[in-house]
Amino acid sequence: MNTGKLYEIFAVPVYETELGFDVNKMTDLCRKFVKDDKGRNISNRGGYQSNDIDLSNKLFADFFANIEFHATGFASSVLKVETQFMHNAWININNFGDYNVIHNHPYSHISGVYYLKTPKDCGRLVLQNSAKDVLQYYEVDAGIKQRNQYNSQEFVLEPEPGKLYLFPSWINHYVQPNRNRNEERISIAFNTGTKQ
Repeated sequence: MNTGKLYEIFAVPVYETELGFDVNKMTDLCRKFVKDDKGRNISNRGGYQSNDIDLSNKLFADFFANIEFHATGFASSVLKVETQFMHNAWININNFGDYNVIHNHPYSHISGVYYLKTPKDCGRLVLQNSAKDVLQYYEVDAGIKQRNQYNSQEFVLEPEPGKLYLFPSWINHYVQPNRNRNEERISIAFNTGTKQ
């Protein structure tokens, strides 16, 4: 019997790596930055989100260079777009109950997050399938026995200190509430794109 051909269309790549930075020193650097920054409220509900870090800030120069390196490799090999440059970056500090609502990042190619402090139950990063609204109609009668890249509505990424995640900026995502009553979650989020 002849077997059919399987096309895997509209795939969404996600990139994961470890950066070699001292997360304790990076955390201290972030704490110094936020002392002089009142913060803002965009996707965060509770917690602290800094205003954009000045991209010429020499204290973050090595970090920004690393992000551009990984984002360029990811974008050029998978998304087939040009060299990536930092567009903006900001610091997130979430205490108990704090979270980020579903959102995406327009006007950039790659978005990502680098984790500095991730205590137990601090909330995970959740990426939503762009077909989520349609997939939910098939839940009751589909008889799905196991979730995979074809039928999942969401994909969950675990936060770990020193871990970097990159994903296309258009994908909807959110951060679950921090359920750790004693410790905060700290991360640096960012966007990259071609030079403007």
